[in-house]
Amino acid sequence: MKKTISVIMAAAMLASSAVAFSSFADGAEGTGGEEKTYSDYVLNCGDEKPVIDGEIDAGYYQSYRIKHEFNQTYSPEKDGEHKLWPSGRYEVRDPIEGSDETELNYAKTAEVVKEYFANDPAEATSYFLWSGNYLYVAIEVKDSSIGMITDEKYEMALAKGIDDAGLWLIDDVMPYFTWPGDGMNSTFKAVVDAGAHCGYVDGDVWVGWNRWSRDEKGAAKTNGHYANEEDGLWAVHITDEGYNVEMAFPVDPSIVNTIFCDYDDNNNNPIGMLKYSLSLCDVPEDFKYGLDQGELANGKKVEGFQSDDFIVLNDFGEWNAPKNIIKFSTEQIKAEDPTIPGDINGDQIVDTKDLVRLMKYLAASGEGVEAVNPDINGDGTVDTIDLVRLMKMIASGSNTETSGADA
Repeated sequence: MKKTISVIMAAAMLASSAVAFSSFADGAEGTGGEEKTYSDYVLNCGDEKPVIDGEIDAGYYQSYRIKHEFNQTYSPEKDGEHKLWPSGRYEVRDPIEGSDETELNYAKTAEVVKEYFANDPAEATSYFLWSGNYLYVAIEVKDSSIGMITDEKYEMALAKGIDDAGLWLIDDVMPYFTWPGDGMNSTFKAVVDAGAHCGYVDGDVWVGWNRWSRDEKGAAKTNGHYANEEDGLWAVHITDEGYNVEMAFPVDPSIVNTIFCDYDDNNNNPIGMLKYSLSLCDVPEDFKYGLDQGELANGKKVEGFQSDDFIVLNDFGEWNAPKNIIKFSTEQIKAEDPTIPGDINGDQIVDTKDLVRLMKYLAASGEGVEAVNPDINGDGTVDTIDLVRLMKMIASGSNTETSGADA
């Protein structure tokens, strides 16, 4: 009881120190307010390959990352020019006089979209590593309301035999990759859902993943996407703030050496780079299913297996093409240093996330909460003195103040 009260008191102290923290966080360059400590290049992780489990390994934090800025504008133009796609509760449709049909009200839909972004929109950050012929990608999604289809609906999708477009109007991530080699652009997208039902690719595939209903060589194969999970190529991890998706892509041997090398413009025929963008389908937890499109074509209105309530967020360039240039380097990540003072969550950065982790650790008396080096002041005891010391470290922008048992 005393420990819980102490943690609550420390939390109150944290709130009172908000002004001190704000100057540190607001001026930072990195993701989430921390100082920029990561590389401008995708680094080689060598033998320190990430475990594909949906956890973001420490090596990712040293390498290149993208904090996505999704387009927020919805304007009354042609559908193909929109950079986002609202549906169901995120759009407004007006009845057409003398008809059972409705038409989209662009102006009112734009207001709904504006409200979505003003409240609690989904956010995403992509992390990258490489080793051998593998590209590793981890996507951290902050999403306060995750809409997952049921296992029964997934089985329904399988039974319907939907085409290579697959199951995708559910809460999921859709990263796009373009290899601009030999004067041509070859683009594919991957799809992995938050409910961990499926992971597959679609498009001009140059990685060893199966499509929804085809194997990696393009031959028709019922439920071909099963193999991607069986081979350990993707995983999902639900977090306190949303979910993570982690993927491993074995790159075609014929092009691997033109990607995993030091970036060079090479007279406008660049090597050591890819183009990358992300689509994110955000579905609320209490979503409604849309109609089965196959049955609807036969004049029957039957509930289907994809969501009707969703908003697809896009981080694209012109003509919906991947816009972010990710450059590679042969430089290797540094061996993880588990002794960084104040790095409670092990992400190689000392920030307010470590405060939250330490508070949880103290409240739980260390049970079931992972904490790296929680004894900040080195007195052999983990208590609120360590919490206060960590607060001071973050407020000052220092992670070197560790000696002494006082606060």
